[in-house]
Amino acid sequence: MRTIIFEGIATSGKTSVERCLIELFEANKVSYLLVEEDKTLMPVLYNHDVLASLRLLTESIVTAYVEQRDVYIFDRLHLTHACRTESEIEKFREVEDILRTHNPVIVLLTIEESLISERVRWALANRDADWVRHARRRESDEAIFAHYREQQADLQRLIEASTLPHETITTSDLDFQGAARRIYETYCIL
Repeated sequence: MRTIIFEGIATSGKTSVERCLIELFEANKVSYLLVEEDKTLMPVLYNHDVLASLRLLTESIVTAYVEQRDVYIFDRLHLTHACRTESEIEKFREVEDILRTHNPVIVLLTIEESLISERVRWALANRDADWVRHARRRESDEAIFAHYREQQADLQRLIEASTLPHETITTSDLDFQGAARRIYETYCIL
């Protein structure tokens, strides 16, 4: 059994890498469960309370492990919640303790800082209206870009403080299939 936790800012390629990874699982008959951010983040999107985050995360994780799979994939988990609640990773140690028993790896997808504005600008023009509305809560495009640069820096700091195995993969080149192959070959060959 393996658990893969994808973290990264919006536009870092989490969904694209997950899709490519799932194609590899299906081609190789690896059973998997994808727990998307609609379960791990969206119910408390505007939350700043650590306890509410811990409740949601614990419920999402425990519920996922009820099903028997070779690989469990979580799209955003405790690092994102630490960012959103402006907390240190230590507040989420109990989440890491639960995950530790399920052979976890955190994969942080990053973008070169100089490309973040370009990626977010593309997303503002092409993503669904709910995402755009959420991003536009900030007063200007530059404020949006700055937010995502800061969030990526926070995620990088948090992953280094995590007690779980982790890897950072840069997706600046948009080679999502290559990133998925790397993850599959490194962590998922059973």
